[in-house]
Amino acid sequence: MSETDCQDPLFDEQQIGIFITLNAISGLLSIVGSTLITFIILRDRRKKLSRVHNRLILSMSVADILNSSALGLSIVPTPSNETSCSIGMGNVTTCTIQGFFLTLGLAVPHYTAMLSIYYFLKIRYQVKDTTVEKVIELVMHVFSLGIPFSLGIAGVMQDVFFGVFTHCWFADKCGAMGNCPEGHTFGKALWFMVLGAIGFFILLVVITTSLVGSFLTIRKRTNDSRRHRFEANLASVPARRWSRRFSEAVNLSSNSSRVAKQSALYVLGFVVTYIWTVIYQICFFINGGDATKVPISLHFLAAIFLPLQGFWNFVIYTRPRVEDIQIGNPEASYFCALKRVIFTRETQTNASRNRRPSY
Repeated sequence: MSETDCQDPLFDEQQIGIFITLNAISGLLSIVGSTLITFIILRDRRKKLSRVHNRLILSMSVADILNSSALGLSIVPTPSNETSCSIGMGNVTTCTIQGFFLTLGLAVPHYTAMLSIYYFLKIRYQVKDTTVEKVIELVMHVFSLGIPFSLGIAGVMQDVFFGVFTHCWFADKCGAMGNCPEGHTFGKALWFMVLGAIGFFILLVVITTSLVGSFLTIRKRTNDSRRHRFEANLASVPARRWSRRFSEAVNLSSNSSRVAKQSALYVLGFVVTYIWTVIYQICFFINGGDATKVPISLHFLAAIFLPLQGFWNFVIYTRPRVEDIQIGNPEASYFCALKRVIFTRETQTNASRNRRPSY
């Protein structure tokens, strides 16, 4: 196949180097972040693994390490000899391996959705961890890992992992050569891409619904606590009774707010990570699968942010304990507090942890 049969080159040599470097740096940051989360949890595993949200985050971090490793390799695994269109340095096998692990990496947004559901149950219904563990935790893990794994195996069996200008994922080399027998540029990978898009949309609905439900619940509880305060000023009942009711309402609202904030931050990390890739895919479809017609800025934005999920998760996961340390020691800098979180057991960092739950 001659070069004239291929799409026009997307990157020049300098841009290729920049693209690969951005992927590598972001991927490394994400690997470090997820590895540190794994270390923090496993170091104090008896205590931390007794909590459902820690088990969900641990599983998500392991999946992210594999996903970020594949993303950090950038276009290096794409075939170099299968067609003159490709600009990679790999072969069919390396491309397939990267595509499989990128597909398995879809477990990360799946676990983000499961965390959103978990936090919603804690806020809205005050469901205990023991109840979640007995009723739905196994389903959460099977859903988050089973679907991406099955999709990855199907992709390997159907030979639909390919890459020309970007990472190896669902694609067909006929699209790069312009000879797809089905009459479109996606070849036999079309249905895999459609299923992936539908699944991602469902995850967005679940995450959005859970987050909105959590904040509506918090607003209602805040209004209830204000009403209790107002009634206490009017009613001729013992002050101690109203004080207890008001204190309970305030504590429940305060705890729910902290949980909701943590949930919202995980969702924000998810959005920042995937928004550029979603926009890229929309432009890719609109332009009939021609990557050269997608604005090059989207390629670089996706290269920067797509591998960063593990980094955001680390910042969010350590945030509550960092804040506790800084409250107990206002002179401590963020990085000093972060160092204590990483290298010191939770019970040793701050006695204030006994006064409020860990999320």
